Amino acid sequence: MILIADGGSTKTDWCAIECGTAPHRFETLGLNPYHRSEEEIARTLREELLPRLQGVSPVAIRFYGAGCTATGSVLVSQQLSALFPEADVAVESDLKGACIALYGEETGIAAILGTGSNSCVWNGKEIVAQIPSLGYVLGDEGSGASLGRAFLSDALKGLLPVRIKEELLDRYALTESDIIERVYRQPMQARFLAGFAPFIAGKLDIPEVYTLVRSCFDAFFRRTIARYDFPRRAVRFTGSVAYFFQSPLTEAARDVGFDIERIERTPLEGIVRHFTQNERPWTFAK
Repeated sequence: MILIADGGSTKTDWCAIECGTAPHRFETLGLNPYHRSEEEIARTLREELLPRLQGVSPVAIRFYGAGCTATGSVLVSQQLSALFPEADVAVESDLKGACIALYGEETGIAAILGTGSNSCVWNGKEIVAQIPSLGYVLGDEGSGASLGRAFLSDALKGLLPVRIKEELLDRYALTESDIIERVYRQPMQARFLAGFAPFIAGKLDIPEVYTLVRSCFDAFFRRTIARYDFPRRAVRFTGSVAYFFQSPLTEAARDVGFDIERIERTPLEGIVRHFTQNERPWTFAK
């Protein structure tokens, strides 16, 4: 059995593949090493991943995750290897996973819009150009965290209709003080902010909300995508924010002369397809 994972800040999508059986898909909590400690990652793997495998140990693991930079990937790899010492473990960035899912061996601009945002130019084998996302404080334009931050700010400052603020606080059982506490004093702030994306998506018929969302996507294209030196003015997206906000995202792209060629809700299916077709996974069997 091989395990393939797409790890985000909020959740990790897994797919277990055994020869001759249907793929088994499931979720665990996110494993972003920037936001989760070594102990938290180990606990999630032990308490959420292991029970889903029902005693079967993988011979290979391919993990593509948010926060899996040179340092972060080592941390996640160590925890996976400790749990599955006989497995062939490889941990790489979620952005590379998105490129594989969206383009395979083709070239183009790939982007992720989920809890955070990221993008790059892919040459069919590797990432050749990348403007840093810088996280939800300094960047992450167009992400769920940036949408949540802008929405909460406008709602609490009275820049949105009063009924929107009242419905928001009632829906999530929050007070203004609760929001300040969660944003400034508690962990997982980006996840908290991104958690309002479904609420925002349901309010796009309100002009002020639509304008706010458009401004977040405008900033993403202006500050990131439009700056790539690539001959084809097209981009492919993966991530829940890109998927559920397709209309304003497409408008923002057109305003800077870009076409959106494809939007996938998650990259997992594309990664699984590429891996099973091109990397001969069963050669890992021992």
